[in-house]
Amino acid sequence: MRLLVVDDDRFFRELLTGLLERHGHVVTAVTNATDALAHFAPGRFDAVLADLVLPGLSGIALMQSLHQRAPEQEVLLVTSASDARTAVDALREGAADFITKPVDEATLLLALERSAGRLLIRHERTRLLDENLEFIKHQALYRRCLELLSNLDLERLQEQALADLCQVCDAQSGALWVQSDRGELLLRSYRGLVNRAKLPTHVDGKHGPLADGIANRRAFSMSGPGKDFFLPLWAGGDLVGLAMLGDKLTGSFSPDDQAIARAVGDFAATALRNGRRFVALEKLGLRDRDTGAYNLAYFVDYASKEAYKARRYGRSFSLLTLSVDNLAVQRSHLSGDELRTALRTVVLAMNRVCRDADVIAKSAEAELYVLLPETDLFGALMFARRALASIKGDRQIAEVETRAPLALSFGVATFPKDGEDFDELMHRCRARMEEGRLSLHRRLMLEGLDFWSTVDLLLGTAKSPKLPVDDRGGPSRRAALPQSVFDRTQVEAVRELARDPSARGLVYLGVPEIRADLPLLAPLEALGDAPARVTVLGRRAGLDAHPAATLVYLEGDERMQAHAFLLLHSEHASYVQLRRHGDDEAAFHSSDVLLVDGLVHKLQQAYDLQPF
Repeated sequence: MRLLVVDDDRFFRELLTGLLERHGHVVTAVTNATDALAHFAPGRFDAVLADLVLPGLSGIALMQSLHQRAPEQEVLLVTSASDARTAVDALREGAADFITKPVDEATLLLALERSAGRLLIRHERTRLLDENLEFIKHQALYRRCLELLSNLDLERLQEQALADLCQVCDAQSGALWVQSDRGELLLRSYRGLVNRAKLPTHVDGKHGPLADGIANRRAFSMSGPGKDFFLPLWAGGDLVGLAMLGDKLTGSFSPDDQAIARAVGDFAATALRNGRRFVALEKLGLRDRDTGAYNLAYFVDYASKEAYKARRYGRSFSLLTLSVDNLAVQRSHLSGDELRTALRTVVLAMNRVCRDADVIAKSAEAELYVLLPETDLFGALMFARRALASIKGDRQIAEVETRAPLALSFGVATFPKDGEDFDELMHRCRARMEEGRLSLHRRLMLEGLDFWSTVDLLLGTAKSPKLPVDDRGGPSRRAALPQSVFDRTQVEAVRELARDPSARGLVYLGVPEIRADLPLLAPLEALGDAPARVTVLGRRAGLDAHPAATLVYLEGDERMQAHAFLLLHSEHASYVQLRRHGDDEAAFHSSDVLLVDGLVHKLQQAYDLQPF
């Protein structure tokens, strides 16, 4: 390729020139934009590599001047990490690519290879103008591909890429999986006649049934010639995504259909990779300097896109707020640097349990927001538990807490159950955060107790002090409850699950003996294959298995023989009833969500039960 290199740094200019010439490129090197314009003429250079920061005219101004003379001139900008925001603007202004200093040889050569590919496409277009009456069709396809390459909004790009692939081969249905930062192929878009329920959310591109076809990089079918086919999307040596195209408008898919889909797919793969790189670059300037969390502006923009996807595809997502309630106390015990380090460690600890798509943002000095895509309320509560455990288990946080324990509160809300706009969801998050502060679990400081110690404290004795009464955190009472109430509560728990058979949830029933006549078991069979999980714990008493419940036999556990309990924790309701076996006066019940969540966690730890 004929290249024009523009950089005022002599060492870097000579280094870049030598590297490019070793790979067979013809290089002209200049020191500033004025000399570059003097050497430039349309068609003289295949590509221009210009430093973003130049004396006189900047790299962006130089690019604009070059595009006035040659609108399709390839201009690649070289930038440092500190110029990331400016590089984002340059891409919007029409830069073909950007390269970050220090320059990686492989990255540079790949960028030039992409430029060479675009040049070949332009030459081919010109040839078709002169030689082929099919030019109009090819021109439309070319424009479609260039539109893909010019789109840097990853969310919109995923939908546009799938729409274009379907259109060029007359497919009435399609789906697109895009590779995440962790190497997973995740479902990002679908359209047409596909059955969403049968589309896998994840595709194993390395070991699953599609692995061989993906590795071959060619279109392939799993249902016979002419039927639905899969198209691996590769950009260079990187797997970017996988498209599934089906239901051709007329007839069956031909080799020509697959070939044209492959041609558009190559552009789509490059565009998707560029979109991911653009998002990564854009994020460099969107993080809080002290904590590393994203700023609120980015969070609100990301949440609006997630809401758009949730409305279109009928998905859910959750918001979580986390607050450090005793910041003033922390300030009195920690220096400014120590406090900033502690808050940053909180963010890092939460990131350890986050997925790629989860976003943590700082909204105030002592408050964080977390966006959890495709997560229901129950999943958000599970995330909150894991996040708090990660924070409390961090060595640096443990050191901070020797001087001043962190008082953390959280609230969760789910779209669309708790609201359909950002303000509604935030209002519900804050309301639930306040409920958590008033929870009996927090007021009695139950966090450090095990399950049975917590049960004993809540049940109390005749000499025990009364429990604090404040129903704002969820009603909690000690009361005289006969066995008949406990039996009816088991039936009501199953009815609660039946209200929404698609909702996730947990039910734990602890009894001295697991018998076939337990009131919970008969109505449970009518639920069928529901996502809720029901577990019964106790001594074996004639029942060896149940089709809808997991039976956990505890033959020698004296504590279980002396107690009975029911725990219900789901998307729609949380409830606990505890009782001493044979003593109707010794009972406790509550709908305090945080208390129920804590008891579920303690029970899982006590008997090594698998979390949801």
